[in-house]
Amino acid sequence: MFGSFLLVDPLAEDLKQIGQSPYTYVVNNPIQYIDPTGMIWENPKQEEKLNKSINKRIERINKNNTKIQAQIDKGGLSNDKIVKLEDKLADNNQKIEILNQSLIDIEAIGNAVETYKLTGPSSSDGTHGVVKGTNGIIKIEGR
Repeated sequence: MFGSFLLVDPLAEDLKQIGQSPYTYVVNNPIQYIDPTGMIWENPKQEEKLNKSINKRIERINKNNTKIQAQIDKGGLSNDKIVKLEDKLADNNQKIEILNQSLIDIEAIGNAVETYKLTGPSSSDGTHGVVKGTNGIIKIEGR
């Protein structure tokens, strides 16, 4: 028996899927594409790459926190040095909270009905943001 879908893909009318059966999973190419939510990133590897990058950054910050805490635990530091190290720990923990929120946001994008694409800044001054193009693709600008 073959697997089959009982419902039409919620994005079957998306321009990238015209000419495909609305019951087709990942345009019949599960080696190149994944689509666990039935929604679309313009390039599915962008979500994976972004998650991997964020998780590596969280790992580096956690390693740094471990080193800082070891310095504090070792003792023999002035009060000023302890305060500076504790401030650094607090800053690092705040960064981790922001990065974890980014992971949640990336998951929400994967669950959305729109198509998303990571791009560089569109303006020459280096500012960036989120822009919806005339083709309906939402560009997330940044580095």
